Amino acid sequence: MSQKWIRSKKWDDEHIPKWAWPLRVLLRAFSSIPQAVFLLSCVALYGVLASIPVGLIALAPTYLFYVLTLLGTVAIASILPMVVTATALRRIGVGAPLRFATVLLSLIVLTMFAVWTWSRTLWPALRYDASTHTGVRFFSAFVEANKAITLRRLPGMEMSELEFYGWWPLRVILGAFVLNMVTATVRRIEFKFVNIGVLTVHTGIVTIGIASIYYQSHKQEGDVLVLAGQPASDGTPVPGPAEDGFYDNTAVALWVNQAGRTEYWEQRRLTGVPRYNDYNIDALGLFDDEGRAAKYDQGRRLDLAVPSSPLDSLGPSRLRFRIIGYASYADLEPRWVPSDSVAPGEKPNPMRDVELISLASDGSAPKSAGSFRFLPLVPAARIDVLDLGGGAGFGVEYTIGMDAVRWADLTAPLPPGTQHSLVVEVPAAGIREVYAVHKGEKISVGPAGYAIEVRDLLPEPPFPIITEGYRGGRSSVAIVRVTPPPTAVDARPFTRYVYHRYPEIGQDLLDDAGAGGTPRPLTRRSADPAIRIAYLDASILQVYFDESPLAPATIPAGDAGGVRAAIRSPGGAVRVVDSVKVGEPMPMGPAFGLRLGAPIPHAMQVEAPVVTREEDREKNKIGTHERAALALQVSTGDGPSAWRTTVWLPFAQYALTTSELWRTVALPDGHVLTLAFGRVRHVLPGFRLQLADFQMTPYPNSESPRDFRSDLLITKSWSGAPERHFTSLNEPLLVRVPFQGRSDVPGFINAVGRLASRIVPNQYKFSQAGWDAEGWSQTRVAADRGELSRPFARFTILGVGNNPGIYVIAAGAVMMCAGIPWAFYIKPLLVRRQKKKIQARLAAEQTHKAGAGERGPGAGSNGQAAHADPSERATVPAGVDP
Repeated sequence: MSQKWIRSKKWDDEHIPKWAWPLRVLLRAFSSIPQAVFLLSCVALYGVLASIPVGLIALAPTYLFYVLTLLGTVAIASILPMVVTATALRRIGVGAPLRFATVLLSLIVLTMFAVWTWSRTLWPALRYDASTHTGVRFFSAFVEANKAITLRRLPGMEMSELEFYGWWPLRVILGAFVLNMVTATVRRIEFKFVNIGVLTVHTGIVTIGIASIYYQSHKQEGDVLVLAGQPASDGTPVPGPAEDGFYDNTAVALWVNQAGRTEYWEQRRLTGVPRYNDYNIDALGLFDDEGRAAKYDQGRRLDLAVPSSPLDSLGPSRLRFRIIGYASYADLEPRWVPSDSVAPGEKPNPMRDVELISLASDGSAPKSAGSFRFLPLVPAARIDVLDLGGGAGFGVEYTIGMDAVRWADLTAPLPPGTQHSLVVEVPAAGIREVYAVHKGEKISVGPAGYAIEVRDLLPEPPFPIITEGYRGGRSSVAIVRVTPPPTAVDARPFTRYVYHRYPEIGQDLLDDAGAGGTPRPLTRRSADPAIRIAYLDASILQVYFDESPLAPATIPAGDAGGVRAAIRSPGGAVRVVDSVKVGEPMPMGPAFGLRLGAPIPHAMQVEAPVVTREEDREKNKIGTHERAALALQVSTGDGPSAWRTTVWLPFAQYALTTSELWRTVALPDGHVLTLAFGRVRHVLPGFRLQLADFQMTPYPNSESPRDFRSDLLITKSWSGAPERHFTSLNEPLLVRVPFQGRSDVPGFINAVGRLASRIVPNQYKFSQAGWDAEGWSQTRVAADRGELSRPFARFTILGVGNNPGIYVIAAGAVMMCAGIPWAFYIKPLLVRRQKKKIQARLAAEQTHKAGAGERGPGAGSNGQAAHADPSERATVPAGVDP
């Protein structure tokens, strides 16, 4: 305990009144070295929590229990007998050496026996087996669920690593540690030259602590997409548009554009948005039951308010935004949902539900096994095919107002065992025939003279259907080769694609030769009306519903409602149901059937998340929002009459440049909102940059990139003229922003700001983070062919970051490095040197005193009294360790 600390406590007792005892306790607590050690340990523990999965941390009580059982066994089987043995030997008078040897030997033997007994008896029962869930493991479900999840990824935390280390608890701990260090240094250590080493070390620690808090508060990281200009005619790159900002790596925002009220984008910073877990996946209420939604989000709900804006005023009401759902890793897919109103100028889009039911053999009520949802007026959405694997399954189609010709085709009788058939009609000859066919079959159409060869029968088209309205539709297809008779108006042979579900989009491909036998490209045309071919696929169970266009808008339960059905079993047999009643089971087989739901007058298309399986997720995209989406509720007004709608927004990495990720919402007053979920955009302080050129340097004799270089034009507001700089993988670009004084503040404030800018400079580092690999590859091929003078890239991605207070942190580290050698090496030398001087002076005084005694008491060398000052002889300089 130093003399200064004793004086400090004495000062506390003398000057701090008794009623202010909390101040005394607080002052002494922050003067305590153990508290500084505790706070520093908290910083280390904080780092542990950031990197070690909580599942492993939760195993600590289990392993502590294992150790306690082992120690208990050792205590019972070895320590207790050892104590009894030692007591008995002492009573019978055994000497200490022999008693010690006996006790030690017995302790070793009994301990080994206790450990062996524990491992053979208790440990097999205690050891936890994850496959059988036997043994002892506290919080086993929590441990298993979080064995690879750190604290910051748990629901309720949801932080990136940068956010976790910038969180306020760590700042509070660091701040308390700095205050502790300052208080303890001032109240415990003498401010003397000999202590300059430890004072320098403490000053360095305090400097690093304060600078770290500043660094965490002002640190920014992100990237910027810099576009190249339109290249010149010879392929030479030209500077692209200027970029004056960058997107944050961590913070996210809702981007809002209110067309008709403002033409610019508003950026509304969001807080509390999750990262790693799903919340309210069924925000649109599309799941059949809560269980399916809880499979993904485990019942977690979300309700986050979005910051308001003056532009949210809509007359007497206000526009409000709330985040009510989040999908951490999902794709948005279109879904059709019922709608209560039809937009002006829009036609009703009816929707029909058909439920798949299981039929019980005991006659009990049917149970739902799923449902189909159809849009009869949207060709691609009027069919659904359930694939059961192994070629089994069945298809369902629902139409409104099917033409009589197709209904006749679908209900035509087929020979038993027929899997595929063609209905061939030649109107001019009055011929209509149904043929059972297989691949390779050749058909001669009677007196009409047409010859048909079945080239292929496919369950799916060989290429996707791209006809508008039919895009994405599924249908089996027959590919047939048709040879018209010589007397036909157009006798050229052609190949026709005949779609089972969509006969109206069948096409003919002509492959005739040109003049002189020169091959000509395939000519595509609409199906020749001279011969009509329909394909009937009877390889699986097919169900066709057709509703009369004159049926009422809503069909009461039990009414026929003008709905008929044709059911064709595999093998050709067909059954027709003239009146299908809503809610009444329609058996398809001995164990299942279909049930028609009440009609829905109008439907609208929305997007809903489809969660990606854990094993299919890319590790580097987890927790970055890159594959995330959030559910945004938009509302106006209050109370029961309030208008509201919900839209899922996909994450836009570069919100203002990726219009395909924007979503629109039509408001009741006719205005249209354009919305985007993206990152916060920071404005660069006083400068902007353009991409002037880009170069990729490959390895020798390879196309693998060795280095990337972006040539940039940087226009600074403080200098004016553009400056050319470059950044590459191995050489980042550092832009230092000088302090710019303001004329509306006192000169002293500008002077302080200028000094602060020297100590903590405002600077940004730009590094190469991404590039247009596809564009470079394409233009390189063009350059190799001589079409371009050189390859070029359409964009580059630059990583952006600042290092606030990094020089101050470095200065603190330098102080520590300088102070530690002084404290450990120079100070001991100074102390020993001073100690020797004191000892020499005391020895001289003793010699002088002895000589004075020989000459007589009280006489010095000059006859004067020789009195040594006792305090001078005994005092060791404060701060010196004798």
